Amino acid sequence: MDLQAEIRWIQEELNNVTDVELIKAFKSLLKYRKRVSSEEGNDFSLSPAHMKLLEKAEKRHLSGISRSYTWDEVKNYVTDTDREDD
Repeated sequence: MDLQAEIRWIQEELNNVTDVELIKAFKSLLKYRKRVSSEEGNDFSLSPAHMKLLEKAEKRHLSGISRSYTWDEVKNYVTDTDREDD
């Protein structure tokens, strides 16, 4: 696993998040990880309460996405939009 590539991907995805609750969940998760790691000197672990909060925020965020589009639908939309501009 390319850790730096994973971190860049996460940062790019976070730039598109507009759900305040999801941001709060991530922030809480990172603070919790830092506290647990410094207290116990161990790796990251997620409490059931934090996992539930994260899942709830993710579900709410994803519910705002009405549907995904196929590549052909996107190409057709862009092509149609370009024609309207002519």
